[in-house]
Amino acid sequence: MIQSAQNLRRVRPRAARAAGFIRRARLAIVFAGALCAAPPGFSAPEPAPVRVLTFNVLGSYLGADKAGGEETARVKRWEKRRPLVIEVMREHPDGSGPYDFIGTQETGIDTRDASRDQTRVLAKAMAGHGSLFAPCTGPRLRRYSLSNMIFWRKDRWEIDPGDHGTFWLSGTPDEPGSDDWSDEGRPESRRCVTHGLFHETGPAGRRTGRRVYFYNTHLFVHSQAARDKAAVLIMERIANRRDRTAAVILTGDMNSRQWSAPVLYFQGREVSIAGKKRAAPLALRDTYAAIYPGQAHVTVASQKEVEPPLVGTKIDYIFASDGFKTTGARRIETHRGDLWPSDHYPFEAVLEFAGEKFAGGGN
Repeated sequence: MIQSAQNLRRVRPRAARAAGFIRRARLAIVFAGALCAAPPGFSAPEPAPVRVLTFNVLGSYLGADKAGGEETARVKRWEKRRPLVIEVMREHPDGSGPYDFIGTQETGIDTRDASRDQTRVLAKAMAGHGSLFAPCTGPRLRRYSLSNMIFWRKDRWEIDPGDHGTFWLSGTPDEPGSDDWSDEGRPESRRCVTHGLFHETGPAGRRTGRRVYFYNTHLFVHSQAARDKAAVLIMERIANRRDRTAAVILTGDMNSRQWSAPVLYFQGREVSIAGKKRAAPLALRDTYAAIYPGQAHVTVASQKEVEPPLVGTKIDYIFASDGFKTTGARRIETHRGDLWPSDHYPFEAVLEFAGEKFAGGGN
């Protein structure tokens, strides 16, 4: 897995000079790549739609799988659900092209049982995609942890080697595994955000100049106050991203309905957090609401009746900055009888670059 800078081991003092040289060399390579991204006379191809999926896949030891728990009518074991999870990620949207970016939540890491290590299983199944993640438990990982995983199309997107990583939803976000906002005291209660800057590549691997920051998270379940603080932290990090001209996508299981403070805050609305009125430093668009105005709370994107999985209320979102316009969104309803891929519905969005600076305007 690609590790964020804060997860790397400290360089020993006697190797500091060498480390500094390597860092400078890496920066030089990145800078040289940027210079070569759009040479004189290079015309970026017409931007293709950007297809995005958010999917809480249900960890392999949670729900029906936890401590050998019994299956329920709507939640089956990982071994049964796995083919459907892979089908959703790999086959949708209905043959019209692979997803450019996928954010998965509750993606299990198992250091002893490879079949239950969802990060390995899914990375292998998505061979055409790169992947980025870190255990939410941080360095305290012994056998099992959840993660928020990012997948990206390797034939179209290149991750920035110096601008990706993980931060934790806590008062010390750069401390791996930190958790002082939740009082649950369980490893699975720790929450984090996986993020990265991605450069679109065109013919011969040249960068087109289009850039996307992708953030993926899973907010707290039982604490509204913790979700509120997490929303503030996430938007601060997005507002202070290194390349502020790049477009932004935020996906996640927000454990929040459309009228809640975190969801409104993500959209730049003024809300009351910790007894104070606050408005986010920038506004993102709820892509589902953009296609279904006034129906953001409705989980059924089509008119047909579908028996829902365990989580029937819409709490999963794809947000996008004004660097994009939303041209499509829907809920994925893949299932086989009473077998569903997860206890959450996956949601997808189709985005198009908006504005000259996002449509090939250079780095």
